[in-house]
Formats: sequence, C-alpha cells, structure tokens
Amino acid sequence: MLTKSPHLFGVFPYLSPGGRFRLRGIELRSNDDLADLEPEIRQHLESLCNMFFAGDQVQIRQMTCCYVSLNGKSDYNQSLRHLNEIRLLLGYLYSSPSHIGDVFLPAESSSLFTFRPDRVASLLAMNTLCVGERAALLVDRPEPEHGYLEGYEGLRNLTAYLCVAEGSRIYPEIPNQILNNSQSVIRNLGEFLQHPHNWAFQYLFFGEREPENSDEVRKRIFDGLEWYLRSCRKAIFESEALVHLAIALESLLRVPSGRDLTERFKDAVLTLIGPVPRLDSWLEQFYAARSKAVHEGVPHELAFLTVDKELAKKAKRGDKEVYPHRSLIEYGRRIFRLCLTTILSSAENVAASGLEKLFIHNAERISQIREILSNKKTPASERLKKAYGPICDLAQFHNIMGEPYIELKTLLQVAYHLLKVFKETNPTLPNDAREAIDRFLAEDSQTLKNSQRIDAMESISITLNEINAAQERLHYVVIGFLHFATDSTFKLRCLLEEHPKPEARTDNSV
Repeated sequence: MLTKSPHLFGVFPYLSPGGRFRLRGIELRSNDDLADLEPEIRQHLESLCNMFFAGDQVQIRQMTCCYVSLNGKSDYNQSLRHLNEIRLLLGYLYSSPSHIGDVFLPAESSSLFTFRPDRVASLLAMNTLCVGERAALLVDRPEPEHGYLEGYEGLRNLTAYLCVAEGSRIYPEIPNQILNNSQSVIRNLGEFLQHPHNWAFQYLFFGEREPENSDEVRKRIFDGLEWYLRSCRKAIFESEALVHLAIALESLLRVPSGRDLTERFKDAVLTLIGPVPRLDSWLEQFYAARSKAVHEGVPHELAFLTVDKELAKKAKRGDKEVYPHRSLIEYGRRIFRLCLTTILSSAENVAASGLEKLFIHNAERISQIREILSNKKTPASERLKKAYGPICDLAQFHNIMGEPYIELKTLLQVAYHLLKVFKETNPTLPNDAREAIDRFLAEDSQTLKNSQRIDAMESISITLNEINAAQERLHYVVIGFLHFATDSTFKLRCLLEEHPKPEARTDNSV
C-alpha cells in the first residue's frame, strides 16, 4: 500500500471545521478554504472531497480536510498515527452523553479517510468487480478496461482499505448519516475547553509530543479512546457496546492482570471518582453484565437496577422496590469520561511538578548524555538536540552537596565528546572560539591537569556565551553542559585531588 508519493491527505467528511485549526501538529481546514495551497495539492483535495456523498444523489459540499508532506516510511506511519489521534479526540468531543442517554453524535460521524496518490487497479477504483449477471451499471459510464489508472489508495479509520479515482463515490458507513448543522469543530472545541474541569485536555488536543517521548499515561488514554469510540458506534448491538466499553475502561486504567482482577479494577474506579452513592452497585452490575455478554453472548440485564451493592447480585427486574433506571452503558460512558479526565489532569500535574525527574540522579543523566552523544548513527545536530533535555535537568536538579557521586573523569570525557560532536555540526563561530575548541580537542590537551581542562572549558563557555546567537540552539546545549561541568564544586574537587592535604607527622622527633 505504501507508495513513493510525498503527499498524504486526510478527510473528515461528516464534520464541519468552522475555520482553520491545528491538532496534534497538523493543520485542518475546510475544503472550501484551499486557495493558499500549491495548485497540485489543491487539485488533489478538491478531487477527493468531491467523492463524498451523504446518500443517493446527495453530495456533501463542506467537510474538514488536511494535507501532510511526507519524507519516508517512518514519517508516513507517524503522520497516520497523528491523524488517528485527531480522529479519536474529535470522536471523544462529539460522543458526550446527552440528557436522554445517547451520545451527541455517533462515532461514525468522526470517521477519518486517509489517501495517498498512486496508480490503482481500475476495477477496484470504479468498483465494477461485481458487474455481471447479478449487478449492472445504471449510469452512462463505460466499463473500465483491465489495468491501472491514476487514483488514490486509502483507508477508512486506518482499517478498511479502498481504492478511488476521479468520479468515484464514497458513501457513509451507516444509513442516514448525520450532518449536524449546528456542529463546528472550532466552536464546539472552544466550548469544551472553557469548562474548568477540562483544562488538561489543552495538552492532549494541542500537544505535539512524539509517541516515543510521551509517557505511558498518554498511550493508555489513546488505547482507551479507541475502544470507547467503538462503544459509541450507531451500527452496534448493546451487548457489543457494553463489552467494548469494559475494554475501554480496562485499557485506560491498565490494572495488572492476575488474581482478583475484577475487584482491583473496581477499587481503581472508586478511588479515581470518589465516594459516589451506588457507584459500587453500578460496578457490580456492569461487570456481571459484561461477564454474561462475554461468556453467554447476551447479558440478562442491560438496565441499571436502583439498588445498593448488597442487593445488586440478587436484584431482578420486577422485584419490589427495584426500578430499572437508564442503561448500564450510559453510566459507563460517563464514568469512563470522568476517569479519563482525572487521570489526564493528574498526569499533567505530575509532569508540571517534575516529580519523575526528581527520582533520577545527575550521575545517571551524565551517563544518558554520553550514550546519546556516542550514537554515531544519528546526525551530530540531532544528538545535541536529544541531549538538550537531560542537560537542562542537570542544572535544575543540581545536588546541593556538590555532586559527590559524579566521577570527574566521566564528566570531562562527556565534555570532550560534546565539543567534538558540536564541531561536527560546522557551527558558525568566530576564530577565537573555534581555536579554543580545537585546542581543547587536540591530543596534547589530554596531558593537562583536570583543573586546567575545567579552566579551558570555562573559557570556551564564556566565549560561546558572548556570541550573539539567539537562534543557535546548539550553542546553548554546549553552554548549558559546560556551565554545569565548570561549577565551583568540581573545581574544588580537582584542586583537592591535585594538592592533597599533607599527612600528619607521627614521630616524636624535634
């Protein structure tokens, strides 16, 4: 499926953007707002957006679309992942439970189509494989010859594969697809984020951190969202929705498997949400229904029975003072969203506090920086950029006791490698700075005392700092490390090693 085309297009045919906006680092816009794009890109998007129909002879005129420029397979996979994250976030935005218990818009309304230009099989693109005794063309269109034509390979929600070409029609997954006239992504997202309890969603919607640099919590959130949206589809049985919702909660909470899993899961929900009357009863009934759906096919009861936990196992519809009230699934969706909000808010607070970094010793950071700089498979400039975070943390979490566990030998070796990698980037430097670095890297510098090497490093740091290079981020990577490595505590340790204290005399001679 992967082609050499540098273009990737995304279309949300059933959502109106309300203007331009960026999510997960990708700019989305309306298909009638393409004037500033290159002619080739504009032509591709216009051609693709003209293929979407809401029903028989009903063409969708306005939708949300985007374009991503690619630079290889990894870029392609990464871009698909970001687009899928956008789908999950928009689906979450519009799947909030309504006052009558259903979701505002079913998950199918947030369907994502991704396309890449390619030569495709004509029979697949024109969908004429089934033309024969049981099917015939009703439109005045010549049957395509066997072979290939210019078109697009695509995916719906990263699962269903399709081929299309000029003149193709793409119909909704469900009959009577909703095109809500009041819907506008920009307005609806703004209203959602205005609620104080949704503050942490700012980071989830607009953050551009790569998955490999994201924490485990974000992975759990997107895994949970995938299953949550499956429970919000219109074309699904209630028993399926219940099972998908249970998987969504389990994916989000990531309770370790083993003995008493169900009880530990229930404890996790109760801890996150707090002491809500009859929440424990809902958990009891929900998991009983989930087990019956998984093991027997269909649960005996999908309505929540208004009894306390002690009576939940014995309660039946029709019993005296037992009233079925709303669906277990409706409560489940609300509880999932509450758990997600709590987990996301906590994760952002933890990240802002720097708690995770407090558990790391600066000696570990020195080793991490050395490992980054030693990776010759990575370009020199990229190595320095990757080292930027740990170097900033060195100063922020500097040990007030003078870093006694950082070996001077290791520290000076890392400084040497850092300046060597920095030189490989061919930085813009005045002659005195370049000569100072060259002298430090020269072989005869190895004969210098440690205190002399620290003095030389400090001189280089001062020289670099005087350069007017506000845009030269790599300069500040070097300056940051040299500033840490030339701290007075390290200078003092060098002097103590080079001039040890004289041993006290033990004889009694005069």
